[in-house]
Amino acid sequence: MALFKVNTGCREAEVCGLRWEWEVKVPELHTSVFLIPAAQVKNREERLVVLNRIAGSVIEEQREQHPAFVFTYKGHAIRKMNGNAWRKARQRAGLPGVRVHDLKHTFGRRLRAAGVSFEDRQDLLGHKSGRITTHYSAAELHNLIKAANSVTNKKSRINNRLTPNQCVIRDGLMWYPIQTIFGAIYRFGTVMKPSSQIKPISYLKAHTAEVIRELDEQREALIITQNGEARAVMQDVHSYEQTQETLALLKILALGTRQIEAGKVQSAKAALKQVRRKRETG
Repeated sequence: MALFKVNTGCREAEVCGLRWEWEVKVPELHTSVFLIPAAQVKNREERLVVLNRIAGSVIEEQREQHPAFVFTYKGHAIRKMNGNAWRKARQRAGLPGVRVHDLKHTFGRRLRAAGVSFEDRQDLLGHKSGRITTHYSAAELHNLIKAANSVTNKKSRINNRLTPNQCVIRDGLMWYPIQTIFGAIYRFGTVMKPSSQIKPISYLKAHTAEVIRELDEQREALIITQNGEARAVMQDVHSYEQTQETLALLKILALGTRQIEAGKVQSAKAALKQVRRKRETG
């Protein structure tokens, strides 16, 4: 289910409730797609699910295992992905902070890294869009399938030099540990692709709603230029708050370092002795 989700961008409820009756064969392309009814979709618009090579192989493995639902356990539909199996799997992978919804964000990030257009990303991720239609031509489906398959290329994946011990994924973002006397503080980090993360101010004016929606979904900062020079950086509220919290922690760390350098320290033994004395006299 996780493999299917990270290759289709479906929401958890869409994956758990996926039914065989929603499958639509596309014989001219030797594949099939799923059309999820509007009543089962968060934005209440019929959802087209395009299958890339990996998602297609997952579907084939599930075929004929249950007459109604695609994903089942012991003959029953799975109500949620965030269960014991999910928690055990992420522990084994060394990524205890990964959420189920992060898989959808990962699909969006990989589409962007592969150079897929904003409009095609909207369609593949099932976002509400005025151009969405359930009546796609074979040529249009071919283009969407090609875009979905682009995430299976190695270039669209996270840098393989990073290991689970070097970073954790939380809220769909990568956080790198800084070991301090206060414990593990995580510094926000993101990989910026200049071609997609630097836009002129004219683009912002023409696509304000789309830019804000994408900032919220992708959690990546956007540099705005004017006359060819960087003038501003746009960031979603969640990332901004996390950055401010990190800066506050780093200021505390800097203050502690200055106090240590100035000799304003005492041994643990002396500190404990002082605490005991206060407790006895208090």
